[in-house]
Amino acid sequence: MPTVTVYVGLPGSGKSYHASQFAVEQGVPHIEDAFHPDKDNPIQSIASQLANGDCVIDAVKMIHPSERPNFVQEIGAIVPNVVVVWRYLKNEPIVSIKNIIHDFEVCGRSNWMERIETVLKTTTHYKGFDESEAIPVHKAYE
Repeated sequence: MPTVTVYVGLPGSGKSYHASQFAVEQGVPHIEDAFHPDKDNPIQSIASQLANGDCVIDAVKMIHPSERPNFVQEIGAIVPNVVVVWRYLKNEPIVSIKNIIHDFEVCGRSNWMERIETVLKTTTHYKGFDESEAIPVHKAYE
């Protein structure tokens, strides 16, 4: 059975960092920011990867608890018997914002304001998981 491991967290929380490390450890592909608006048909892209075996994705979109069963249903309709494993990063908006500022200052990432706005808008919606089992937010700025 193919498995998709989904890393969920606020922008700047380290989803891509943790997902890429896990993907390398497992020897599977990683689809970064799987549901970014610039990506065409993300469900089909994920399904295509799963046709060849397991994969890892990270997705801000999955912060909203209502999105998770929709994803399971949509991917399950294309890939029968798919297993979805959820990995949540802690809801730490201050650390996430510091990481976003670090990305801008050190790496030159240009969409920093949009990412901070997303943190502020979504942090109250990020629930539906056991916070005590969540992965600590990666502190890129340290």
